[in-house]
Amino acid sequence: MAERKRVGIIFSYQEKWVAGAYYILNLVHALNTLPDAEKPHITACIENDSDKAHLLDTGYPYLSFEYVGKPRPLPLRVLNKMLSAVTGRHFFPYGLSPGCADAFFPYLPKSELSRIPVEKQIHWIPDFQDSRMPFFFPQHELDLRRKRNNGIAASPVRVVFSSHDAEKDFHTYYPNQQTKNYVVHFAVTHPDTAKVSEPEIRKKFQLPEKWLFSPNQFWQHKNHPVIIRALATLRERNVLPHVVFTGKEDDFRNPGYAGEVKKLALQLGVSEQCHFLGFIDRAEQLWLMKNAEAVIQPSLFEGWSTVVEDAKALQKPVILSDIPVHREQMNRGVVFFDPASPVSLSAAVEHFLQNRASVMPADYHEDVLAFGRNFMKLL
Repeated sequence: MAERKRVGIIFSYQEKWVAGAYYILNLVHALNTLPDAEKPHITACIENDSDKAHLLDTGYPYLSFEYVGKPRPLPLRVLNKMLSAVTGRHFFPYGLSPGCADAFFPYLPKSELSRIPVEKQIHWIPDFQDSRMPFFFPQHELDLRRKRNNGIAASPVRVVFSSHDAEKDFHTYYPNQQTKNYVVHFAVTHPDTAKVSEPEIRKKFQLPEKWLFSPNQFWQHKNHPVIIRALATLRERNVLPHVVFTGKEDDFRNPGYAGEVKKLALQLGVSEQCHFLGFIDRAEQLWLMKNAEAVIQPSLFEGWSTVVEDAKALQKPVILSDIPVHREQMNRGVVFFDPASPVSLSAAVEHFLQNRASVMPADYHEDVLAFGRNFMKLL
């Protein structure tokens, strides 16, 4: 039997960018759908035991762990320094050993990963929001992202994009690239929501009888105000849908953003129709989506929307901002609207409520399997 391929998966579960953690967990689930002989051995490069627990929950059968950035004992550091002074070599080098996998994804320019050679690096650039919408970023963040992307573009490394739209941006903003590029559309695998009790979750979150659902981190480009203004427009016509919002209410680029959204709802007289639940358990979030009338995804920009993939997996209709990547991502059971226009969104919501657009059944398992197979082509 052929030797199993070995891939180092760099993983850190952080609530400030939970979509990145979900991406890796979804990748592991996708690899687990492959025939056993095609499943790679995954060396999970993690920071702590909490990261380990999240990966063990996937049930992936070929999994080992390396702790990244674990400090070396003081005696070893002293010995290394002494030997280095005599021989000019580091006998106990710091950081992750490149020998534990054939390739590492997603590679990051961190000191603890500096020993990984170029030929084993697989980078992931989720999007180019910093180039398309620089006004959403402080200058130091722009400088950091552009420095990193320039470094990637100048190297003969493999780079993964989640959409053709993102790959197109890479060619536009970094035209002299030396990279080998791949587009890998990701798909999602959901935890079981059967244990979520309807009476308990309704009571916990004080849910209305029916709701539209918008699960997004409270970042400016997610465009929450267009929903608030659309609700105000609908209210003038005595159309009164409720919208449930979930997502971490913290944007390091604009700390007051969530408060501004809530203040706008109060000013426009629609606060009783808006239910802000904050960052909640993933299974509870998916139950809310599953039982919503439809999903509203108003984002001004995406690399590839996890919200849209969640809706596709649950076969929920989506009221979706009309941007190129969303056209690439979904074409059934969707009503598009202009993300700059509350009137356009209000018309889309009213059209949906009157016509109840349905989603044609599809085998989403095939999307998950394709994610795993397309990722393995990188190796």
